[in-house]
Amino acid sequence: MARVLIYKLASPWCCGRDRAEEVVGAELQVAEGLLLDVSTRLNVVIGTNGSGKTALVEVFELWRDLIDYARGRVVNPFLKWWGYDRVVWRHDETLPIVLGLELFSTDPKLPRRVSYEVHITGSGGQFRILGEILETERDGISLRHDTFKGTLRIEMDTKLFGESRTEKGAKSRLDLFLINIRYGLTHRVYRDLIRDLRSLELKPGIAMFEIPFKHSLILDACRASDDVRRRAMATPLAFELMEAVKDSMTEIIRQMKEVIVKPVISTEGKGSDKLLIYALMWPALNLSASLLVDAWFMFCKFVNGFLVIKEVDHRAVRSPQRLERHERLAPDASNFVPFLFSVTGGRVSPALEEAVRYAMPDAGDCRLSFDVTTDGRVYLRLSTADGVSLSSAAMPSGVLKTLIVETALQAKPTVVVIDEFENSLHPELQQFLMDELRNSGTYVFLTTHSTVPLDYVKSPSEVVVLRLEGGETKAYRLREEAREKLKRYGLTLSELVLSGLLEPTG
Repeated sequence: MARVLIYKLASPWCCGRDRAEEVVGAELQVAEGLLLDVSTRLNVVIGTNGSGKTALVEVFELWRDLIDYARGRVVNPFLKWWGYDRVVWRHDETLPIVLGLELFSTDPKLPRRVSYEVHITGSGGQFRILGEILETERDGISLRHDTFKGTLRIEMDTKLFGESRTEKGAKSRLDLFLINIRYGLTHRVYRDLIRDLRSLELKPGIAMFEIPFKHSLILDACRASDDVRRRAMATPLAFELMEAVKDSMTEIIRQMKEVIVKPVISTEGKGSDKLLIYALMWPALNLSASLLVDAWFMFCKFVNGFLVIKEVDHRAVRSPQRLERHERLAPDASNFVPFLFSVTGGRVSPALEEAVRYAMPDAGDCRLSFDVTTDGRVYLRLSTADGVSLSSAAMPSGVLKTLIVETALQAKPTVVVIDEFENSLHPELQQFLMDELRNSGTYVFLTTHSTVPLDYVKSPSEVVVLRLEGGETKAYRLREEAREKLKRYGLTLSELVLSGLLEPTG
């Protein structure tokens, strides 16, 4: 459980009103543990060299690499750091890295909560997933799937069993189950089962039972990104869970006996009792399977929306590139031109041109377009109102970075992380992009050594200070009380922080 990093988030993400409330990730190289409360959309992260800012950025990269590993795009997520020993806490390869993610949603079609934790290692040069823990809930059902124990714990409101009782004209999952099994039963057995269901009486409260379920399909869900595949996964999963119930029927009967008032269930579990349990468990397992699959896809879709920008490769950005479809911007933006072409469909939006006008105020009106070399490679061209034409090779670095950030937002990411945000940006341009990022509706993390972002925050609570204390990174969020000291001393926020007059608290 070494090196756990926690963020708390509360913002809409790609699916509308859904909210990401808590993101947990493994911290890289810097500290054993870091707790960071993220209560704002825009988060300016400051700290001295070695305090953990870059490690914070790399957490999100590792999350994305985990999804890429599931999709076969990455062989070993730790290779970019030249080995697991360079990543794990204190270079101890016997320790795992623990990544976790908790999401909350207000959409009734999605799980209300999804909490996922994965333990990974790269010891011996081989990437392995050691185990996973998934917790999710929706509409009176709570699930906990622990691959370490090989179990799925189901907690369900007993009202859901009652609502599944068969009624004339109903088309519930239980009715479909009865239709499917009636031809395999004698008339008497089927009649007794219907009688037991009609007389069914359950104690109000929560029914809890645990079934064996060893493997997780969350990585399979990451491979299957479309809704058709998602729906197709639920039914086979329900049958798989039913087989698990058969293997642990004695224990299931003991657990269900605690909540079934009528009919009386025998301890030894006679045939009619088992049939009743099967009938009750079928709708429960269908609901559980559907919830599990929705939770898997909700997780994958959110993490797949992480977008990291760091150490921009300006040489690659300026160079003509082969025109290929790129759905994701590389962290160093080396594929920026084909990514921009993919996002815009080859037609640069007026919003991007407006951003360029802000980055080059003296250029007046300008137009962006794509140009092609004789060998078929593509590059950007900027044309100004006074007739000046610039290829991407001649564009200022600040203009290119502005385009990179604005294009990243057009891809509608769930989280944007920019390391050393101030690089290549004029102070006024930093402020402009901070407004753009703040108004984008996504979560944003900006690490910086500059005083400009610090002084341009709307509230001191948008500032997070990282400190290295006793070999461990600690995170402190500034509080609203800082406003009083700003007025008292007549200082800017950056001056107040650097002077030592403001001591951040966790």
